[in-house]
Amino acid sequence: MDKMPVPISCEVTLNGVSTKADGSLSLRIQTSREFDAVETTALMQLNRLILNMILTPLKVEDAPFEIKGSSDVKSPSQRLTACIYAWFKHEQETGQLTKDAVFEVFRLQKMEALIEFVKKKLDHD
Repeated sequence: MDKMPVPISCEVTLNGVSTKADGSLSLRIQTSREFDAVETTALMQLNRLILNMILTPLKVEDAPFEIKGSSDVKSPSQRLTACIYAWFKHEQETGQLTKDAVFEVFRLQKMEALIEFVKKKLDHD
């Protein structure tokens, strides 16, 4: 039986993004260093698998980049993300989170908690 692939974390550069006919995106990434044979083998085991990906800039100083529409009015999703970001920064400043905490991980956890909260409300009605 094949060994289960392991998660891999490494620094990469996003070298290109292109759209596909079905509306999905194709991403081209490059590692920032050479991999040894063991690392290369581990990475190759992930080829063609469905993966979860979080792209986090290594030096994040500002709030997440927002693509605004023609009217500069934030969508509810953008407003919620901005609120969660303010929460994230507050927890970093008060020591509840470490300074090297990753916003995207924090955001996903809070969004999932909110979704579960709403789902429980639906179960009780």
